[in-house]
Formats: sequence, structure tokens, C-alpha cells
Amino acid sequence: MQPTILTRTTIQPDKELVISSLFDDVTQVAESETHEITSEKSIGIDSARKIKTLSETRPLNGKYKVVIVWEAERLTLQAQNALLKLLEEPAEYFCLVLVTSNQCKLLGTVRSRCKKISLKRVKKEEQPTEDIKELIKLTNCSVGEKITAADQLPKDRQLLLEWFATCIGQLRFYLKKQPTRKNLYNLTLFLYGHKLIKENVHTKLVLDTILIRSQPMN
Repeated sequence: MQPTILTRTTIQPDKELVISSLFDDVTQVAESETHEITSEKSIGIDSARKIKTLSETRPLNGKYKVVIVWEAERLTLQAQNALLKLLEEPAEYFCLVLVTSNQCKLLGTVRSRCKKISLKRVKKEEQPTEDIKELIKLTNCSVGEKITAADQLPKDRQLLLEWFATCIGQLRFYLKKQPTRKNLYNLTLFLYGHKLIKENVHTKLVLDTILIRSQPMN
């Protein structure tokens, strides 16, 4: 997979939002094995060697291995140079993601080898409300009931973005309480739905797809 630079806002995104931004198909999100590199100071050559070692083996779980480097502007020049060959010729199963608030601090040779994504957090706080009960009920419905529910949701794009944002906040809160694979899948699924609505994909198609593919919440 092509290495990626994610330019973030001043708010640090979470891992699920980063992963969901990499794939066009949400099923690929559930097929990824994720590793994270972080440091309160500089990220040096030892971290670069760790990344290279991770890239040399296929994922134990899933189809893809994703390594996220948080605050990538902290990579030392030595570490960045050590990663150039990996950035140039990554394995088909491996993706290196450099999350940064200032990509100008990365070497031009690093930036030129990566695709760029501007990432913004969905503007909803993770506050528990009664909405989660409705969402749990919705994900446990039959396919026919989910299609009926989709028909009853607003088709106005802005209202639908707000609905998805509310669901995402609830799902994040619920995932913290019950960190299961199904709950992670649903969170990434709804993040993907929010992304599609922002990209002006047909609202009815998005709703039907997201609700039908949602998994029963535990």
C-alpha cells in the first residue's frame, strides 16, 4: 500500500479515524493489524528500525499491517532517511502512516513518496445519551427493518451529517466500555458513512449500505 501523510488539525485524531481514512471499503478496516509509534520527544533511528522490522513480516491477523507514527514531525533526519527505501517500495500488505500537524518539517524526499490526506475530527463530543439505546436496537434489527429505518431518516445532507456525527460519538463511548471487534467495526463503518455523505454520495444508498452492514452491538 502507498505510504500516507495525514495532516491533522490541532486536535489529535484517534486510531479508528486514521484507519478509516485509509480505505475505501470499510471491510478492509476490519482486516488491518495496527501498530503505533509515539514519543514525547524526538522519534529516532531505533523507531525507524522497529518500523522496518514490522514491515518485513505479513500481518498475523487480517490482510493489512498499518503502522501509525503519531507526531511524525518529531522524526529525526536520520530516522526519516532510514525510512526512504521503505517508503519507495512498500509491501502490498504494509502501510506506513505519518500523522503530523506540520508536514513541512518532513523531508521533501519523504513527502514526495507519500499521498497526502487532510484529516479533520468529526465535531461531536463523546457523551453518553439515550441515543445509544436506539442505536443498539437499530443494529440488532433484521435487514428489512434496517431498510425501513433508513427510509425514515432525514435525507437532507446536513441533517444526515449531524445524525452520523451523533452516532459516531455514541459508538466511541460504547467502544470504550466494551472494546469488542464488532463495536470497532461499527464505529469504522459509521465513520465511513459520514465520509461518504461529505463526498456527496447518494444519501439513500449510503444509509442502506451502512445500516445493512452494521453488526449487532453487544
